[in-house]
Amino acid sequence: MLFDEKILQDGANFATQVWTQNKQLTPEELRDLILSGVSGLPPAGKLQDREAPSAPGDNRILTVIAALDELDRLTGTYNHLPIRLADLMSHLLLAEPGEVVVCHGQRTLQLALWFASKGNPTVFGGDAHLLAHIRAIADGEALPLAPGALFPAEARHMSVETHNEELGAFMRRLDRSCPKGAVVMTNWSFLGATSPQLLSLKQRIIENGTLYSAVQLPRGLIPRTLPALLQLGPPAPARKVRLVDAKDWSIPGRGGMEVSYLDPILAQACDRPLGRLPPWTPKPSARALSREELVRLGCDLRLKHEHAPRELAGREETLGACAALVRGQMLARAGNGQEPQVFREVTLADVGAYGLVTGASRLVDDAAPLPRARQVARLRPGDILLVCKGSLQSLGKVGLVTHCGDNWLPSQTFYLIRSESLDPVWLFHYLRSPRATDYFKAHISGTSIPQIQAADIAALPVPLPDEKSLEEVLTVHRKALRLAGKIGKLQAELEDLLREPFGERSG
Repeated sequence: MLFDEKILQDGANFATQVWTQNKQLTPEELRDLILSGVSGLPPAGKLQDREAPSAPGDNRILTVIAALDELDRLTGTYNHLPIRLADLMSHLLLAEPGEVVVCHGQRTLQLALWFASKGNPTVFGGDAHLLAHIRAIADGEALPLAPGALFPAEARHMSVETHNEELGAFMRRLDRSCPKGAVVMTNWSFLGATSPQLLSLKQRIIENGTLYSAVQLPRGLIPRTLPALLQLGPPAPARKVRLVDAKDWSIPGRGGMEVSYLDPILAQACDRPLGRLPPWTPKPSARALSREELVRLGCDLRLKHEHAPRELAGREETLGACAALVRGQMLARAGNGQEPQVFREVTLADVGAYGLVTGASRLVDDAAPLPRARQVARLRPGDILLVCKGSLQSLGKVGLVTHCGDNWLPSQTFYLIRSESLDPVWLFHYLRSPRATDYFKAHISGTSIPQIQAADIAALPVPLPDEKSLEEVLTVHRKALRLAGKIGKLQAELEDLLREPFGERSG
């Protein structure tokens, strides 16, 4: 993909025109109108009688990709890959004309358009009614991928897997298809995840040589997310894995955006010359490690200057790099034909004086089934809840879930923080520290409803503990739990004692 200023402006103007004239439509319906304006096909469903404006410019593929990017900005949704990310992924997947490319899921629509236009038979896993638009716009072959269907064999794959559990399932299905290559977007937290399932997955793709590179992508590329890219290929056990840290790599604004900003990242990920840029061009940090080195380092795919645990003392990462952040949401009520579900919500009142969460006081017995994307919000022991919305007195308050039921969820007052590369007890106590609480107080915004924005929560610097510091915190935590238990028993005895005289009289 090669965008210039005219194409970007044409796409932005086109999306703005469609949005301005049809603000009552959903983002999906606006998308369909944009595609119709480029493909010349009539819109589907209830939009059949609506005339789609014609797209400007000569380059239909790049114009519609730019328009979809602008549509997400106008509607405040993130249904499509940002231009920069789609551009980078298309460069990492080097498919020859005629090779099958499988684009998994709705968010890979731009990639399906791109590869179909390059002469690659393209299999698209999004809405089937979009296939006609892909064929007409790209003038290429586009086929459906039914949910649960076997992946085409000997193909190349593009996928977005933002939940670590779903990534593992996707990779297992991918293995069975003998792929020629794949580029998978995931969360940065996956690179350092330590759960047994994810460690096993990372060790397998490292040891069999299917992992070529892991790229920590720049901040700000996707709102509220720290993305990473995995580049996979045919097994080569002797291959070294390229680790690239572009987390702090600057992204030019729209006024100066061009494809050349990708070259330093691509050069490091693919270990190739910089192409159009001079040899002295700055590049993000990169390192090639053997499978033995990576396994010895605990399959940590994040690039670090020092890898030994004791040498990490004094280093910091952002909270968004150490943990998954999930915003609590109000539960939808069950509609007609839906079986009511029973959930319990943890509220601010459930966060005890010592920051321990042991109950969920709000019962919701008429909720709609939980969407698949929200399954990740089901609470687990070790989850941390941060008050992100409410009164100035409660903002920044932290709770640690010590035990919970299968149907417990955080209320919309909280951000759920699920640590993936640090001990949750360490993280819980750090978030209660004066340094963290002062940070949260300094980042409160809003007047009528004070809140802490997701980007500010994710940007909180978190120190990485050495073994000695971690053990000290764990020891303090164990003592605190014992004392909290004793205090709870004494409080219960005191309440019984104070009720006793009136209980005798009333009897």
